[in-house]
Amino acid sequence: MGHAQNKFKGLRFESPEEAQAYIDRWETNWADTRIHGTTKRQVRLMFEEEKPNLFPLPVVPFRYYEYGMRTVHLDGAVEVAGAFYHVPPGLIGRRLHVQWDALHVRILCPKTGELFREHVQVPTYQFVRRYLDRQPQLPMTLKQVDPLIRELTQYRDLIDRRLEGEAHEHD
Repeated sequence: MGHAQNKFKGLRFESPEEAQAYIDRWETNWADTRIHGTTKRQVRLMFEEEKPNLFPLPVVPFRYYEYGMRTVHLDGAVEVAGAFYHVPPGLIGRRLHVQWDALHVRILCPKTGELFREHVQVPTYQFVRRYLDRQPQLPMTLKQVDPLIRELTQYRDLIDRRLEGEAHEHD
């Protein structure tokens, strides 16, 4: 990557489109035609050979997990990052592989790697706060979205009438 960084150092472009056009020309006229230092072959030819074996990138980003071993407690749960996650019955006292990230906890069989259970973690207060801070503000008034839902004033009036009726019954 060093050869590409040196070629662009100090360059300024008026727009992203201008920068992309420059990169496309550089790639076609120099990067693709150069001879690779290790293989001593032209980069474009090597790419054309490899291209049929390349797959599209996955839609979901790759998850980076932390890993560890956990012992199943008497209540049938393992502790991960201060929270408890239940496992299938019959595993009390066993040590299991666990993978976790910010949203998922995966409990695996240590011998086969089979997924015993996957839990989606409940977001913390800090997560919800950061999420809400990044989202656009919602309007303060709620809108009627379904004709089956009556206006709140109708419920209020119904309750008031019932309470008046009960008050007259006790007189």
